Amino acid sequence: PTCPRRDKKPLDILYAICTSPDNVAVTSKHLALRAELVEKKLAHLKKEAEEKAAGPTANMDDLFDDDGWAEDDENDEAALKAKKAKEEKERQAKELAKATGKDMTDVTKVKLEGIDENIL
Repeated sequence: PTCPRRDKKPLDILYAICTSPDNVAVTSKHLALRAELVEKKLAHLKKEAEEKAAGPTANMDDLFDDDGWAEDDENDEAALKAKKAKEEKERQAKELAKATGKDMTDVTKVKLEGIDENIL
């Protein structure tokens, strides 16, 4: 009875398409993903508000430079190569996190209805 016939109304056909098992499964999955994203964004906003309310807390040890007196690393070839390799590894890790959806900074970029202003 879900076969389209000439006597079916367009609304009946649309209802048959919308309630197909594949569409229902995909929609359910996307709704679950949205709920998870909303939860992450609300947790992030709460954490941001708590950090903002706490204000700046400067530790005296953070004010001192513990790298030592000498700056020998500036001219050392091995140190420069190691620094470039470390930067490249960090860049690749960020790209991987972004590609797999595990980048936490993306939560701030996603605009959600009911949470962000002027979003429908």
